[in-house]
Amino acid sequence: MVHSSRVQSPISISGKKSDAAHYYRKGCLSNDSFDQFRNLYSAVEIISHKIYKKQPDEPGKIELDRALLKCFDDKVQFLYEVAKVIPTYNSQETTISEVVRILYKANLCELNHRKIRVDNTAPVVLQGEMELMYALPLLKFVAKALLEYEESSP
Repeated sequence: MVHSSRVQSPISISGKKSDAAHYYRKGCLSNDSFDQFRNLYSAVEIISHKIYKKQPDEPGKIELDRALLKCFDDKVQFLYEVAKVIPTYNSQETTISEVVRILYKANLCELNHRKIRVDNTAPVVLQGEMELMYALPLLKFVAKALLEYEESSP
């Protein structure tokens, strides 16, 4: 007799169906840190774009900035607690601007727009990967919070 068992995903997002949830799950289930980042950031981008559609002359990071302002309006302390452990976190800046810098500039731009240079030696690559590893828990936290925000929004 063959027993079929249902495999449950460790990630449970209930409520209305979100196209961003697919990327969140893929990010959480991946074993590769770069794939995790790409997929989690895709989830963040999808929801950020729904919250605020930037004008053509605005920088790309503005959608992330506005989405975080809305999502963490009364919960910025929780975001700060997750972000402050990152070694490059600058406590002189606002929490939202630092999270945007860490996720957008330091990682997304580096991950997707890195130029291959002759002087790009192993220590530089390793440093980038270490920064990515520090940013992943923050990105996962932000992605989950934005999914919850999207589900609770009308």
